[in-house]
Amino acid sequence: MLLAHPALMSEYILEIADGVWECRCGNTHDLEGFDTCDETGRVVEPTLGPWDGSLHLCTRCYRVINGDTLEILGSAAESIIESNEEYRWMPQ
Repeated sequence: MLLAHPALMSEYILEIADGVWECRCGNTHDLEGFDTCDETGRVVEPTLGPWDGSLHLCTRCYRVINGDTLEILGSAAESIIESNEEYRWMPQ
């Protein structure tokens, strides 16, 4: 039996109900939630242009998630996380 190396296997989050996600860290929409982001994990407005329509950031563990497939694409770098925290406190 041939098994894939764990480092090469894709990881996914769960869809626990229609449109309701649970990240591998346990975060859901009702807890810390998910923000729209670019491919680096930088939070962007949910309008097409800076946002591609599918990328989301778990606001608990900072994983970047493809909202269409629920695949975890990676994690935001520390500098991006700090930038996102500043963005959250900006008056809207």
